[in-house]
Amino acid sequence: MFGPMRDLSAYILSLERLLTMKNDIKEIYPCHGTYPIGMDVVPELIEGAGRIERGEIVPVITEFFGNQIAEYDIGGNILLCDISNQN
Repeated sequence: MFGPMRDLSAYILSLERLLTMKNDIKEIYPCHGTYPIGMDVVPELIEGAGRIERGEIVPVITEFFGNQIAEYDIGGNILLCDISNQN
């Protein structure tokens, strides 16, 4: 969630839309990380991203590919965001 064209609110909406298809989708193949993953991770990602938006999680500032980013541990997953996403 860092770099140009990233939008945490749009990410949450996309996950919520994906969740409406839970009866039709058995596995998700993300573009990175371990795959496939089950639909059970989607509610966790929605909840964690919402906590980031509400400012409920304190990030660790770290470097990733030469960029300063905010790393949010949402329990079981980590979201990497622009530092500007911090509240």
